[in-house]
Amino acid sequence: MIYALTSRKTASPVRKKIARAIQNYDSKAIEEFVTNHTIVHVENAGQQELYCIYCCIPVFTTTARPPRGEHAQNNWHFEHEQSGDRPGECVGKQRQLPLYQRGLGIRNPEGHGCYFLLGCQHVANRHYTDCHTISVTGQTYCHLAISHRCIP
Repeated sequence: MIYALTSRKTASPVRKKIARAIQNYDSKAIEEFVTNHTIVHVENAGQQELYCIYCCIPVFTTTARPPRGEHAQNNWHFEHEQSGDRPGECVGKQRQLPLYQRGLGIRNPEGHGCYFLLGCQHVANRHYTDCHTISVTGQTYCHLAISHRCIP
């Protein structure tokens, strides 16, 4: 997860808009949520309390679980605190409304993080200054769906 909520009190309709923007690579919508401080990129997370967009479990920045064969040099994604049915598991992947009241009914993409922050980007024909996401399928793409860096 590259983005996290800055408040657990973020309304479900807003969380759904954020999740859909991420799902659709809608950079304009994502930027609006970043600008109004509803969500924060992993690079700018600092020490504040942060929450999963999909299930509202507290999250933290980490270097853990980089793509196979890679070693993360920076905190490149968010992971869930140890809670839920499976420790660290996003309950947004497991339960839908009404069984889990904070579930969005939108799947949390697995295995993604800020590929630029990973610190060891070596994908052919990519600039090292571009921010890319690596998905669980091994594809890379700009998580803002535009050609500028996510890190100023």
